[in-house]
Amino acid sequence: MNFQSISTIAEAKPLIIAVAIYSTAFLTLSLVTIFLEKKKFAPFMQIRMDKLSIALKKIISSEFGFFENSNYMDYIRQGLNAFSSTNSGLEGIYHEVFSVGKSVVAFILLSIILGKVNSLIPIIGVVTIIVTSLSQRASSKYHSELMPEYGEIDRKLGYANDKAGDFSYGKDIRVFDLKDRFSRLVDDGIDRLDKLQKRLRKKKMITSFPTSLGFTFLSVGIVYVLGVNFQNDSISIANLVMILSIIVIYIAQIIEIGRVTFFVMEQSIYLGISFDIEDSKTDISGGLDIDIEMINPEIIFDNVSFKYPNSDTKVLENLSLIINPGESVALVGINGAGKTTLVNLITGLYQPTEGKIYVGEYDLSTLSQNTLNELIAVVLQEFEPLALSVKENVAATTGAINDQLVTSSLEKAGILPKIESYDHGIDSMMLRVVEDEGVVLSGGENQKLSIARALYKEKAKILILDEPTSALDAIAEEQIYQNFESMIAGKTGIFISHRLASTRFCDKILLLNDGKIEQIGSHAELLKEDGHYKKMYETQASYYKGDKDGKNN
Repeated sequence: MNFQSISTIAEAKPLIIAVAIYSTAFLTLSLVTIFLEKKKFAPFMQIRMDKLSIALKKIISSEFGFFENSNYMDYIRQGLNAFSSTNSGLEGIYHEVFSVGKSVVAFILLSIILGKVNSLIPIIGVVTIIVTSLSQRASSKYHSELMPEYGEIDRKLGYANDKAGDFSYGKDIRVFDLKDRFSRLVDDGIDRLDKLQKRLRKKKMITSFPTSLGFTFLSVGIVYVLGVNFQNDSISIANLVMILSIIVIYIAQIIEIGRVTFFVMEQSIYLGISFDIEDSKTDISGGLDIDIEMINPEIIFDNVSFKYPNSDTKVLENLSLIINPGESVALVGINGAGKTTLVNLITGLYQPTEGKIYVGEYDLSTLSQNTLNELIAVVLQEFEPLALSVKENVAATTGAINDQLVTSSLEKAGILPKIESYDHGIDSMMLRVVEDEGVVLSGGENQKLSIARALYKEKAKILILDEPTSALDAIAEEQIYQNFESMIAGKTGIFISHRLASTRFCDKILLLNDGKIEQIGSHAELLKEDGHYKKMYETQASYYKGDKDGKNN
């Protein structure tokens, strides 16, 4: 070994020691990170699932009117993206930030080492990270601006995907040859998504220019600094080669820090939406839990108006009425008159835009949803059973189920023989989602099941029937009407129907038109008036009596 070699080794010794210290520290940190990441994987996932549970509870307890707003539903889907995967959203941020720690430490250690060579190198590195972060922030901001359009496309594609595989739509899709329409819907969505992605990629290319410029500046700057040092004999060839190797690692750490920074910014968009949902005042949870035995089932509408979110049209306007305890009232009117909206207000699904609704002495908006659920039994116009057992669908409770009451309710609704024809009776699973042999009922049978559900709530003081027989045949409908008086015995009853002949057993009839009460009275009283009720009744009666030419319809 000659003296020049010894001199070179002696010159490189401090750098070699520094590199050895860095390598040992980085290796140790990497091993610790891997160990901790495995230990933290389950806790991170638990945090995500806890947050998802909170978000879902918030969504489920939101006012029903929000779910009829497509923009709100798009917003919900975007917010849930924050908790939808291990590698994205909240948990993805946890994992990425946790793992990038070693890159940050490596960047700091290498900055110290390279700072010994020339103090400008770490300064250039820090400037590059700042420039990269700012350019990526601009890209994330543009991505955020595109979120509403992304949400709309995602909703339409999700709808097509869900309905294409939905058993209940299978017949219509095949009989009316709708598969081509579904295909066009999907193709249109994919085409719009592709165009949106191109716009985003174009923006990323523009915003990434400062990043590329920053790395070019970093590379040129470092080469220039090292070149000057080499020319001034401040650094040997051996040290130069070693430093260049370190710089390659240094740049890799900067790239990794930039990548994670962009990931966090992008995923924070979804996270921000999820936090907005969590903090929003859309829920109807809370309120007073009152023993329903203490509530007088008198319903009072005090100058109530209602309009849907993001709409200027009032569905109900300045509505005032009193439904006395134990009174049966029929709501009639043409489609869109506001009948179902009125029912949704009474059940707490909607909140009045103006005015107050009282049940007895209590403002309806101050009562908890649990109290309203116990107080009111409802037969909705549209009923879709869940993939649960028959008795679970009827009882609709998380508590103990009274099998005897389920059976008697099914019998009164006229569907018990059908249910008993199945091997497991009231324990039979419904739909073919969970079990291949699940019970699938017709529209009319589902309506009877809905009536049985209302009858199961025998302690309810208010019974609401929204078109309860629209899907039933004439004989089944007559049976329901015959049982109506026993169904509403001792309860305040509200009955909605387009078939005016079925309203004759009600104490009072309200005719709604354009969101206002146009006529009020008994069936006999309204027939004496020359109003809309009489015209509607006579029009319907003509279909059964025959027209004025004596021809039967």
